[in-house]
Amino acid sequence: MPETGVNQWPPPSPILAEGELQSALRTQEEKEAKRINDEIDRQIELERQELKKRKPQAKILLLGQSEAGKSTLLKNFQLHFAPKAFEADGEAWRAVIHLNLVRAVNFILEALATSPPPPPPSVTTESDGVSAAWAPYFDDVNAMIFLCPMANFDRVLAEDPTVNSLLDSFQIWKTICESKLLADATFILFLNKMDLLKVKLNAGIVFSEYVSLYKDQPNDADYIAQYFKRKFSAVHKHSSPKARALHIHTSCAIDTATMSTILTRVKDVILWSILKDMTMV
Repeated sequence: MPETGVNQWPPPSPILAEGELQSALRTQEEKEAKRINDEIDRQIELERQELKKRKPQAKILLLGQSEAGKSTLLKNFQLHFAPKAFEADGEAWRAVIHLNLVRAVNFILEALATSPPPPPPSVTTESDGVSAAWAPYFDDVNAMIFLCPMANFDRVLAEDPTVNSLLDSFQIWKTICESKLLADATFILFLNKMDLLKVKLNAGIVFSEYVSLYKDQPNDADYIAQYFKRKFSAVHKHSSPKARALHIHTSCAIDTATMSTILTRVKDVILWSILKDMTMV
């Protein structure tokens, strides 16, 4: 027989033991507490929306051809400006990366055991129809960051072996500079993969053999980087709808220490541009 009295366990529920008056009072108190909580949440949301309106917001385009280093640069942005989120993403993606590696190895082994693969189909290049593809994202853009992989001067496009990678970068750059939708955007150019450029030059690859206009200038990474700056600056100057500044950085996206300094400068440039548009400077 169950025990009764002060030592009864579990004790009776106060809700079951309360009378009608107590139940009505409790219900009223719960409703009032919920109303206050909802009002607090509403005020917080209103303040958040108001703060969002007052706080300068930056819309940035990150563009460049395939293998230019866009993903690596984006990771640098996350690591520099949101390190906690970056670390959380890293742990979340660890299992996915391992699984992809296993699948890739299995795919290669299966492919080697079968007949040679057919030639790849014709694929539209990134520069084909670039205006139509990117135009919807150009509206209200504060800054456009473009990456040119300098080390790819001796490579061709995987999707079109007749097109040199460097030439393709120049063509995409010219198309972007000509866009009237980006006329008021801040232009930032990353001459990326400086480390790989030095490796190729040190291995004996001659830049002028692939870029005839370079002629007999030094086969040195710093000289070549200056050549890139002059060429991209000239395209920007002659193709832009109106005069505007161009901010150029020579980079190695995998060098996080150097990239941190560069990204701080980029942030300052973008912030100054936003404040200028708001007529605050």
